[in-house]
Amino acid sequence: MINIINKLNTVGTILYLTPRASRGFLFEDYLHNYEILTNDNGYQKRIAENRGVKVKYFEDNTSLSARDLVRNKDSKFIEYINNIEQKKFVMLFKSQPNPGNTVYGCELINPSYESTSSIEDKISFFNNFKNTVIGEYFPKKIIISTIDKGITYKEMVGQFDGNKFVVQLNKSHSGDGTYIIENEDEYTDLVNSKLSGFPCKISQYIDSCNQYFTINAVATKWGTYIAGLSNQITAIKEINASKGETCGNNFNQNGLSDTLRNELVKITDKVGSELYVNNGFWGMFGIDFVIDENNNVYIIEVNARQTASVQDFTKIQDENGVISLPLIHLAEYFNIDPMIDRNEYNYINTLPQIASILVLRNHNTENILIKNEYNGLYLSDGSMKLIEKNAYSINDVYSTSNIFINENSKGSVIQPRSEFCRIIGKSDFFEGNNILHNTILNIVREIYNGTEII
Repeated sequence: MINIINKLNTVGTILYLTPRASRGFLFEDYLHNYEILTNDNGYQKRIAENRGVKVKYFEDNTSLSARDLVRNKDSKFIEYINNIEQKKFVMLFKSQPNPGNTVYGCELINPSYESTSSIEDKISFFNNFKNTVIGEYFPKKIIISTIDKGITYKEMVGQFDGNKFVVQLNKSHSGDGTYIIENEDEYTDLVNSKLSGFPCKISQYIDSCNQYFTINAVATKWGTYIAGLSNQITAIKEINASKGETCGNNFNQNGLSDTLRNELVKITDKVGSELYVNNGFWGMFGIDFVIDENNNVYIIEVNARQTASVQDFTKIQDENGVISLPLIHLAEYFNIDPMIDRNEYNYINTLPQIASILVLRNHNTENILIKNEYNGLYLSDGSMKLIEKNAYSINDVYSTSNIFINENSKGSVIQPRSEFCRIIGKSDFFEGNNILHNTILNIVREIYNGTEII
């Protein structure tokens, strides 16, 4: 790790441009030439600054998206970047359309938008990779179609032998464009919705007994580096999540045998090689898997970017004293050989970890307002007793009896389907895969009670 860090500290200034400051908490403990540029003036940004992290707040408009940020015309922001004398590089959470290879005169440390969109878009992903090693792990029945009144439920379900099927919009994230259709009423609702007529990928439903897993990796010229294997938590009823919505991660890996863990790692290694060699893609990516009742493994999708769990698992890797996936991402860009045993790395970094993440979103059709802000380290017994207000990450959690809550600041307006809070702990939040422990559920209720519809 020292070799990579020493070399990265000589390349120039590395900037992370993001509308959510905590997404950039990746390199600040190692790189003195690293800064986070954000329009997030909330709790995490303030705590980071107090700990000496370089965070530049440049725009008094928290509604700006990542796409907006790469086109921001704020003169103070542009002046700030122009005044950096060293060579400058910018990294984004995910590639954006048409920024080219530079953003504000800084070299872009992300793969091209063309290579990422061919993977992220559900239809192009299926069409581009169905005849490759990746396609070997697709569900056996997939069709590309529209959902409209010209296709009856009987006709559609007949293509899947009368079983449930899954509809995915071409562009979606966190499961908000995924619909599991179990009966005619659900199909009719979808046909009559505003989504009618849009092209979709429609797949057979895999009877999984809730065995959903997700894994993170980096595709490089030295091979694929893999870490952060977890249960993908979906469709928690107690927080009104939809059937296809992702709600967090459980790094305890409940229900996963050593044999299946090794298989998921081998498949991820194959996928990384295919993306790098034949698709021109490099850098961080994630894969969502489902395992059926016969232990057959299927790839649901590949996310060609830094996934939502990377920022938290990076801190776990830091605490374990191993090089993180984001550092390897930078090493690939700057052509710095990590000089580590990849097989050993992939084995160690995909073992179970005692850690959980729960993501809370606005499930209303209207905006909500944060009235009561919960941020910091709390007891995990449901009492909401504050232990430490200035907690920064999962590394501040020192036992199974406390949790870290990272919520948008008081007064924030949260749009429908948007994330506004994370609950993070060094424990298992779940009884089974998608059932919350009562103490965690009480905390969730308290946080939601601190919001109001506006």
